[in-house]
Amino acid sequence: MRSVRSNRRGLVVAVAAGVAVVIVGCGPSPDPPASTTTTTSTSTTTTIAGVPCGPGSFNSIDGNEPCEPAPPGTFVDSDGALAPEPCTVGNFQDQAGRAFCKPALIGTYVDTEGAAAGTPCPDGMTTVAVGATSIVDCVPPPEAVDIAAGRYHTCAVLADGTARCWGRNANGRLGNGTTTDSRVPVVVAGLDDAVAISTGGGHSCALLGDGTVRCWGHNSVGHLGDGTFIDSSVPVVVTGVSDAVAIDAGNSHSCALLGDGSVRCWGRNLTGQLGDGTTSDSSVPVAVAGLSDAVAISAGTDHSCAVRGDGTVRCWGYNDHGQLGDGSTTDSSVPVAVAGLHDVVDISTGGGDAC
Repeated sequence: MRSVRSNRRGLVVAVAAGVAVVIVGCGPSPDPPASTTTTTSTSTTTTIAGVPCGPGSFNSIDGNEPCEPAPPGTFVDSDGALAPEPCTVGNFQDQAGRAFCKPALIGTYVDTEGAAAGTPCPDGMTTVAVGATSIVDCVPPPEAVDIAAGRYHTCAVLADGTARCWGRNANGRLGNGTTTDSRVPVVVAGLDDAVAISTGGGHSCALLGDGTVRCWGHNSVGHLGDGTFIDSSVPVVVTGVSDAVAIDAGNSHSCALLGDGSVRCWGRNLTGQLGDGTTSDSSVPVAVAGLSDAVAISAGTDHSCAVRGDGTVRCWGYNDHGQLGDGSTTDSSVPVAVAGLHDVVDISTGGGDAC
């Protein structure tokens, strides 16, 4: 604060933070009001009488400065607080001067109010979600039976048929009903009988025990297979597939191998990666032309491949780098034979290659 005295008796101008205060009196000019600076772990506040404490701090007398930071285990989320509030069960705060509490981390629980830290689960135990409130939430780690990594997210199927995903969640690709990224696995909504899982560029798909397929996430070109072009943050049913035995998600398309050896694909088809003889996108599964004895499939960035029962391989779609393996660099919207392969048992496709 800076004060300026006038030659006129009893006039004082005090300037603080761009605000001028004029004090007029009859006696000698008084000293200007003193300033007080209070520093917390989150901010530094210059005091002017009557200014309330901000979030993360409090004053037990009148809610005004000087303010104290909320201690660990508590929070203040409003102005002018007279006291901090304790974190609720399932939440903690390990720092002072905060306006919020954090949920108990995976592998820990908080069973009391006002906790500054979570309590670790016993050795060999963990929790399956954040915010655990009791030691009974600690369970043996679930066993994963399948896993897949997409562009910015990863998913796993557990032995109990549920699924977990983590990472980037744009367009809802984690399947938990939100679009919030997660650094820990979150439960995919509504799945309890999944047997396999696959992740694409911005979507994910799961094969269920009854042969049906569910997909979730980005759907701008129909790669969820539900007949729409609307993103979904929870799994939706892929139309017309009831006897799938394998699935694979590409960048913006997906394919399913059926029990009779035929293959269905859906989604983006700009370079013929659906294999139906066209280059038209499809929001529902279409039959791949000429395949009736496939035993394995793989969907790449913009191409797809299948292993046939006789050990030969067929590929279709984008071929700018020769990823179809037919000796050319010409795209194909129907399967073409990969040259020189006769005893293949499995296959995998990448961005511009296949193995």
